[in-house]
Amino acid sequence: FSGATLTDVTSQFSDFTGASFVNADVSGMDFTRSKIRGADFTGATVTSSTDFTDASFGGMTTFYDGKDWTDTDFFTNDLRGMKLVLDNENIENMDYSAAIDPRFVDLSESSMVLTIANGAIFRGNNLASAFLQQIVAAGIDFTGATLNDVVSQY
Repeated sequence: FSGATLTDVTSQFSDFTGASFVNADVSGMDFTRSKIRGADFTGATVTSSTDFTDASFGGMTTFYDGKDWTDTDFFTNDLRGMKLVLDNENIENMDYSAAIDPRFVDLSESSMVLTIANGAIFRGNNLASAFLQQIVAAGIDFTGATLNDVVSQY
């Protein structure tokens, strides 16, 4: 999709894993409940009418400013209704506390399957209905976090 004009396109429940939207115009595009894990939006035109409600993205996703999810200015006050997928990622000793960065207050329904999370901090986060399966999590800190209906196995 690099360089494409995709304005006012509805593409709900789609899988754009690894897709390239480099320099594409996605203003007004509806990505509701789509997977954009590892997609590259470098230089893309993204506006407030671009709908990412319940879309899932991962640590390898690159946003329009060429940065990953922890450094992009795409997320201002929250994750815009998007679901974070950190499957097979290394987030060891990272601090995702709500007090550190308000974008991380609501990580409900996020996924951390096979994630290395030793020493990670989630103080005050909402992790309700998150998937924490087969994670390596020695010393993880959930102080004050909401952990209702979390799926955690192995």
